[in-house]
Amino acid sequence: MRAILQNLLSNAVKYGGAVPSIEVHVVFEAGQVAITVADKGIGIPEKDQKQLFKLFHRGSNTKHVPGTGLGLAIVQRFSDVLNGKLTFYSREGEGTRFTLALPYELLKAA
Repeated sequence: MRAILQNLLSNAVKYGGAVPSIEVHVVFEAGQVAITVADKGIGIPEKDQKQLFKLFHRGSNTKHVPGTGLGLAIVQRFSDVLNGKLTFYSREGEGTRFTLALPYELLKAA
């Protein structure tokens, strides 16, 4: 979980614009927890969105920001290991929102 949150939050800060505005929401319902990280930054160009989770892929509008292209690939792989579902919405120039839905089991009182 730490690697997932670190990468999503790091990206929101890096690509969130000159003064990043980041929102984080956590919702528990229907046997899952949904974690959303959203920014109002540069967004992801539509042409890059299909390759977003490939190793070493970086958006065509990120040349000015240092990075390796590994962060979202790590997030996707860890999400898969945890039986989660990772979705995103992004528009170039408007920002990006990632939501990770993970199953959880309620602890029974002993």
